[in-house]
Amino acid sequence: VERVQASAERCSRAVLAALADAVPAVSAIALRALQPLPPTVAERITDYRAHNVADWVMYRQALADAATARGWAVHWYDPKTVNVAAAAALGLPSLDGHLKATAAIAGRPWQADHRQALAAAIAALGPAR
Repeated sequence: VERVQASAERCSRAVLAALADAVPAVSAIALRALQPLPPTVAERITDYRAHNVADWVMYRQALADAATARGWAVHWYDPKTVNVAAAAALGLPSLDGHLKATAAIAGRPWQADHRQALAAAIAALGPAR
C-alpha cells in the first residue's frame, strides 16, 4: 500500500506538471468527493466497502495534494448534485440543453463520465458573471 501511495503521489505531481505545461491557464481541478474510510489500512483491508473504494480515494487524494502544492484550487463535487450546481452556476433551470449542445460540438464519444466532468468544471467555476 505504501509503495502504491508513493507512486500515486509521484505520478500525480508529474501528470499535473505536464498538464500545466500544456495548458498554462489551469488554476483549479474538480474531483469527485472522497468516500469516508476507516482510519487504518488494516481496517480498510477487512472492510468490504472500504476495500473496494480505497484505491479511488488514494488516487484522488494524491491528485488533490499535487494540485494544492501547485497552488491550484481543488473543488470536490458530489456526482448526485453536480448537474444542479452547474446549472445554477450558469443561471439555467437545467443543464440538459447545455450538455446536448456540447455533445453536438464534441462528437463521439460523449458519455456519462464526460458529461459529469463538464458539469463539475462548470460548478467549480461558480456563478455566471
